[in-house]
Amino acid sequence: MSAAEFQTDQEMPREGGASEQESNKAANEIAGTLDNNNGSSSPNHSTQSNSDFTSEIFKIEIQNLPRFYGIGQMKKLLNQKLKLNSCKLKPVGKTFMFACFRNEEDRQKALSVLDGFTFKNSKLKVTCAKAAEDPYKRKKEEGPTVVDTRTPEQKIQEKVCPYAKLKYDEQLDKKLAEIVTIMKQLGSQVSRANPRLDPIIKRKISDHGTLAPIIEFLKSPVVRGYRNKVEFSVGYMNPTSKLNTENGEEGQSVEMSNGALELDFESVPTIAVGFRLASYKQGSVEVISLTSLDNVEDVLPHISSEMIQIGVLFEKFVKASGILPYNSLTNKGNWRQIMIRSSNGRDRKQIMVVACIDPKDLTSTQIDQVRSDLVAFFKGGAGGTCNVTSL
Repeated sequence: MSAAEFQTDQEMPREGGASEQESNKAANEIAGTLDNNNGSSSPNHSTQSNSDFTSEIFKIEIQNLPRFYGIGQMKKLLNQKLKLNSCKLKPVGKTFMFACFRNEEDRQKALSVLDGFTFKNSKLKVTCAKAAEDPYKRKKEEGPTVVDTRTPEQKIQEKVCPYAKLKYDEQLDKKLAEIVTIMKQLGSQVSRANPRLDPIIKRKISDHGTLAPIIEFLKSPVVRGYRNKVEFSVGYMNPTSKLNTENGEEGQSVEMSNGALELDFESVPTIAVGFRLASYKQGSVEVISLTSLDNVEDVLPHISSEMIQIGVLFEKFVKASGILPYNSLTNKGNWRQIMIRSSNGRDRKQIMVVACIDPKDLTSTQIDQVRSDLVAFFKGGAGGTCNVTSL
């Protein structure tokens, strides 16, 4: 695909990549993973039914661990010394932890090898552990409890930059008050842990109001676009997330009790580059697109206009690439995120872009094509105006 082809808003799949029909089919598969009519999971969606979801399926509990050990030591013991191929370790208490594997064969091997194994003079006891319930599925079964009429701009600002709606001086006052509260709590904790220091702490509090003097903030001359790094997620956005203000009517989005916006799977989700409002555990996989926000620089004033422009153009690139974003519900797709970092050098401003893609199910030819397309896009294509210096 030539760089010029990326300058249009149309999805133009490359030769050998996914066609528009195939992309729509894949998107419909994502839309079909959940039955949104009743808010419950379909028979095809559960922790156990997805063979690639291995965080909880093949899990063991390791008991009687030594009092002092490091997680790095356990990883080295399991994967390097004992060759057990664990994919996740989760410390829970002082003397036990969970370990997850990719298949039943690896789990059974771990059970036979670790049970009775001596680690730092402690004889380990190992048993099979029950898989924890899928948090997304649990949230769906709880059902929506609140109707949220906030605009996408209000939601994303509250999640990413909640102080943006305040004046700069008000932001500093609020942050200073939080620091004062933390210092007072620290003084109480030190006093309880070391009663003999109580007279000294009281004298410090009498002199400074807190355990130590707090110097006022030095105000920054730059209050907009000051962040030199940002990460945008690549995923899917509910087409109805943008409130419909036509004819003076506002639409309503269903929101979970914890504030996590649900994805409407009755309609085909739209590919989006932007921010997630919540995590999978909180019951949401939606990404709010930068292109859906009005006055992005006012909604997210800490992000520079150059970074926002790169994010908006990268969304067009992803749509045109013929490769779908990763979806954690189906474990399909490839695009993950884009990281942008900027710096002001002596002679010119430098911008680095790191595009992250999962190579799963992609051929080496497709990956090489993506690399060359990215270079062409940011060098002479639609992204050439972003002045990216490192990719």
